[in-house]
Amino acid sequence: MNRVVPRIFPWLLWGVSFSLCCGGACFSDSYGPVRTPYILAGEVEDPLVRLAMRGIRQNYNMDLDGAEEIFQRMIDTFPDHPSGYMCMAGLLEFRMEFEDREEYQERFNEMVKSSLDACKREEKAGRKISGLFFRGGTLGYRGYNRGRRKNYLAAVRDGQGMAKSLRMVLKLDPFCYDAYFGLGLYEYYASKYKSKLDFLPFIGDKREEGIEKLQVCVQRAPLTAIPARASLMWILYEEEQYEEAYGMAQWMTENCPGYWDAYNVQGAARRRQDRKEEACACYRRAIQALEIHLPELEHERVRFHMRLAETLQEMDRSEEAIEEYKIVVGWSATHSKANLHRIDRMRKEAEKRILALSQ
Repeated sequence: MNRVVPRIFPWLLWGVSFSLCCGGACFSDSYGPVRTPYILAGEVEDPLVRLAMRGIRQNYNMDLDGAEEIFQRMIDTFPDHPSGYMCMAGLLEFRMEFEDREEYQERFNEMVKSSLDACKREEKAGRKISGLFFRGGTLGYRGYNRGRRKNYLAAVRDGQGMAKSLRMVLKLDPFCYDAYFGLGLYEYYASKYKSKLDFLPFIGDKREEGIEKLQVCVQRAPLTAIPARASLMWILYEEEQYEEAYGMAQWMTENCPGYWDAYNVQGAARRRQDRKEEACACYRRAIQALEIHLPELEHERVRFHMRLAETLQEMDRSEEAIEEYKIVVGWSATHSKANLHRIDRMRKEAEKRILALSQ
């Protein structure tokens, strides 16, 4: 089976670490209200928190236009605060990669600059934790953007800057569980790819510590429980913890049904566990979810038809597999050239499979 590659790389989620706390109670999806002396809560106004919560939820449901509208409202209503600029920067970077469009780059750069400037104002106004926290998130987004554009040294510097800022946050505010999100991702991926980043100082293997920090976010963080789950489902899959990965992905499909990548993890995990009938069911649900929520993602629907066909072939259900391969071969793409190229590659492979199964 081909290795499954996450369509939304977890590093993208560094900057989403926007904490919230209303009335002194931090809210976790797993444990309900958790009352703590949460300093950052006093530095962020409740209306801003509610807007951020709505925007990030829409982002994970793949309503990108709706999320952008919310983040713009944050900027318009709270122009001196960094959170709106940070969230918008993250969304623009996501759109550049997701939609294969680079025209957002200049606006992305403007959002990053505005956020970092606002972080400096936060610190000067005595809100040091807020300034450090949003600085860390913004550097995370900029680092991902630079890495995607192959400016690796600058990307690593941003990642180190993010980690430094968030460590300082935790020294000042130990109950800011959302800070564990960026730190967990940094520790896991810096450890995983340390052989390719030989210019970094030796940090040892901290993959397990990174996973533990992300699990803290799932259990205790006010807002980053959702992005932490989205990251962990892929990390646990890569670590061959397939049942745990499936569980994380199942929560995502139930609570953010537009987040199609979770079906990807579910199907891949079940295939690895040799539970192929369940894998087929996951792929069928993915196709239905994409038809409803993201009809423009034709190449992803074709990809799931292809994976369904491969799984049926592995189960020696040749006739059903051929029918799925025929769907791939006969697909007529109506959207972007990038989608057409992706689909064309799958068509050619499906034709080979049909020929082999028909002999």
